[in-house]
Amino acid sequence: LGVRARLLIRMARLQEAQATLEHMLFLDQGLADPVIGQIAHHLQVELASCSGHADKAWSHAEKVAHIAAQFASPYYRVWQGTDHGS
Repeated sequence: LGVRARLLIRMARLQEAQATLEHMLFLDQGLADPVIGQIAHHLQVELASCSGHADKAWSHAEKVAHIAAQFASPYYRVWQGTDHGS
């Protein structure tokens, strides 16, 4: 789903991308590993940036950072770094 959302964003099919990302966040509920949610929030940053919504981009970047802070995995920190310009 993440690849689908990214491609939709790149094709400027932003409403479809948003729906896909919302579905990803729905699927993420209750999972012990937050990787689906973190990817969805990361892509929400990209979507918000393409839409000119800096406030939404920042909000989702903060969610990515929060997940990275909770889980001591380098994988999560990489996602965090890409959203904060590291």
